[in-house]
Amino acid sequence: MRLILHPGPPKTATSALQSWCYENRGVLAENGIHYATVDTPHDPKHQWLMKALKQGDLSRLEDEIQLFQAGNAHTLILSCEGVMVNRSLLAAQTWHAFRTILSDFDITLFMVRRDPERWLASLWKQRIINPVARGKILDVPDFEEFKNDKAVRQMIDLPTMSSVMQAETGADRTVTAEMGPAMLAEFQAVLGLPTHVKTQTLPIANEALPDAFISVYRQLARHAEDGWLLRLAFFSVFATIEPTNNIMIGNVARRYESAEPHVRARSLACLLAALDAVVLTRESDLRLAGAVREMSKPWFRNCENC
Repeated sequence: MRLILHPGPPKTATSALQSWCYENRGVLAENGIHYATVDTPHDPKHQWLMKALKQGDLSRLEDEIQLFQAGNAHTLILSCEGVMVNRSLLAAQTWHAFRTILSDFDITLFMVRRDPERWLASLWKQRIINPVARGKILDVPDFEEFKNDKAVRQMIDLPTMSSVMQAETGADRTVTAEMGPAMLAEFQAVLGLPTHVKTQTLPIANEALPDAFISVYRQLARHAEDGWLLRLAFFSVFATIEPTNNIMIGNVARRYESAEPHVRARSLACLLAALDAVVLTRESDLRLAGAVREMSKPWFRNCENC
C-alpha cells in the first residue's frame, strides 16, 4: 500500500492540485488511486486530517484507511496544507500514533516550492484574509516585518522543513516539485498514473485577490472595533461586486447568507462606519471602496426591514 501525503506548503497551488484530484477521482479510482473523502466539495482538501491531529483523535484516519483497503486501490492520497502549517502545535504522541497507524504504508511526501519573494507576498496576503475571532481586530504586521518572522522563514526553508516533516510523518521519501506548468506531470509520476490516461487539466482554483482588496481591507480594519463583523460584510459585498473563485471569499459569503438578519445588519453597519472613517488616496482603492459603499447601503436597508 502506498500513501502520497501532500502537506503543501500553503500558497503553492495546493487548492488547484486538490481540485484536480477531486474532479478526477473517478479516473484515479479506475487506476488504483484513491483520493480520500472530503467534507466540503467546494474546498476539497482533507481538513479533517488536521482537525484529527490537533484533537489527538485519529479514528477518522483509521476509517479512511479501512475504506481504502475495502476497494481495489493501491495508492491513497491525503492532501492538507494545514498539516505543515500547524505541525509544531502537535504533541509528540500524536505524531507517534500517526506513524503507527500508517506503518504498513510506503509513504511519499509530495512538496511544492515557488519563488521565495512571491511566496512571501502570497503568504502575507493569506494571513490578512484569514479568519478573525469575534470581537477582535485584524492584527497582521506590515509586509517587511512579516517576511522576517522566524516561523515564516522556517516554513519557506523547504529542504529543512521537508526533513522535519519526513521524520514526523514517517515518510520513506520526499519528492519536491517546482510550482509551475510541470508540477502536475511530476505529481502524476509520483502517483504512478500512466501517461496515456486522460484527465481534466489542472484547474485555476482559489485565484489571488487584487491588491486593492488587500489595501482597502487593511485600512478599513484600522477603523473597525470588531474585525469579524467587518470581514463578514466586506468579503460578502466584494463577492457580489467582483465574482471570484477565491475559497476564503466564497466561504465568508456563504456564512453571510446563512446569518441572522441582525448579524448581517451589524456587520454592514460596521463596514459603513469604517468606510466613513477611512481616508483613501489610491485611485484603485477609491474605486473599490465606492463600489462597496454603493452595494452596502441597500443591503443594510433590506436588513433593517427584515
